[in-house]
Amino acid sequence: MRVLHLTRDFPPRSTGGLSSAVGGLVAAVDTIEHRVVSFDDWRPRRNDTRTAGVDCAARVVRVTSEMALSSVQDFVRTCPADAVHVHDAMLWALAGESSAPKVYSVHVHHAAQDRLRGVPPTHGAQAEAAALAAATVVHAPSRAVAEALEASSHVVPLGCARVEPGTSMSPDPALVFAVGRFADMKGTDVFAEAAALAPHARWRWAGGMPANPRGDRRWRKRRLAGIELAGWLDAQQLASAYRAASVAVVPSRVETFGLAALDALRFGCPIVASDIAPLRELLGEAAVFVPVADARALAGAVDRLLDDRALRMALAQRAIVRSQAYEWPRLTADWVALYARCLRVGRPHRGQL
Repeated sequence: MRVLHLTRDFPPRSTGGLSSAVGGLVAAVDTIEHRVVSFDDWRPRRNDTRTAGVDCAARVVRVTSEMALSSVQDFVRTCPADAVHVHDAMLWALAGESSAPKVYSVHVHHAAQDRLRGVPPTHGAQAEAAALAAATVVHAPSRAVAEALEASSHVVPLGCARVEPGTSMSPDPALVFAVGRFADMKGTDVFAEAAALAPHARWRWAGGMPANPRGDRRWRKRRLAGIELAGWLDAQQLASAYRAASVAVVPSRVETFGLAALDALRFGCPIVASDIAPLRELLGEAAVFVPVADARALAGAVDRLLDDRALRMALAQRAIVRSQAYEWPRLTADWVALYARCLRVGRPHRGQL
């Protein structure tokens, strides 16, 4: 089976959970021949004159600022693929260049975000609606998202690499850690407000605003004063950061799965998380939950964990055990079945030939 992935981020580049999700999937499901088109640094331009082409033999095509979109379209059109897996709604139109059946993964639920913001459907939500309506198979990474979608979907969790035993370290007794984009949807503002209410702890955020230096600077200067900002971390740096933290915080207003929460689980980090359905589903009894966007409750839960070593140890043990269900080897058969379903549903019936 041959699968072509269309994504916004792919290892070793990592500016969010999408990179680890797609990279982990491609590495784990090794019975499938994968090819990847990743729009790492590409942005549309008016009167586009770019002419750089695509290496048609490449297994991973990184679409950069110098690459002509027409050459990428040609590549997708001619790439031998049994299925196309779209990981970003904004790439759905590009997937239409291929005649292969299509899987659409709901990594971001744009319609839910627009409703929470109280705005009319954005371009992302419109692209999402088109993908949900036309995809051969819609993939939901959690049951909570599947129930929220206005389309039938196939639930398969995202996975993580196994953490080898013997790699733990003594955490900083006052370090509170979070990972993600600077965004209200990720609760970055709530994290900053909670930090101001509990200044005796060290509050560290790893991440930023990818491909938006002006927005990144605004967050850093206006809203994140007093927060230790680590920037984007690679896999090894992220592992060290989780092992050093006494508490991991996942303050999101919206999630479809929660890859940052899954990372905290697998490194055995005690977690305080927003009480939203996907995080409840993922974390279960391995976290303390607080109301969404409640900075005071978040600061109080963090203080409680920092003061209660026995509770931290209990949560850490539950986290490690719970994470084992999400290790990639346990999920590969489900992913192969999802792609097989896409081929089966997308194959024309005899009467359609």
